[in-house]
Amino acid sequence: MADTDTIGISPAQTAREVPLEFTGDDAIPTAYATNMVVNWTGHEFVLQFYEARPPVLLGTPEQMAKQLESTGRVYARCVARVVISESRMPRFVKVLQDHLSLKERKAEERSE
Repeated sequence: MADTDTIGISPAQTAREVPLEFTGDDAIPTAYATNMVVNWTGHEFVLQFYEARPPVLLGTPEQMAKQLESTGRVYARCVARVVISESRMPRFVKVLQDHLSLKERKAEERSE
């Protein structure tokens, strides 16, 4: 009975394709990412997206140079963390590569 569940029904008897419909949630904020950190565990990838905000500098060029000198560092705030299973990551990478290639081709066509 290795290929049946606890009530005696095999996976083949219950398997069927169900359409996936993507919906949005207006409550989810849109964030701008300027940096990304990728880590992985045994079975998943963790992508962390960060936004680095440069300091606001005001005044004459000399005053701004002084302000920049005293800044010390710029902090990057984590704006999103996404976990992707190891088995799904190749598909995510391919989709990103495909879209980047398409965008580059369109930009080339416009510049010709």
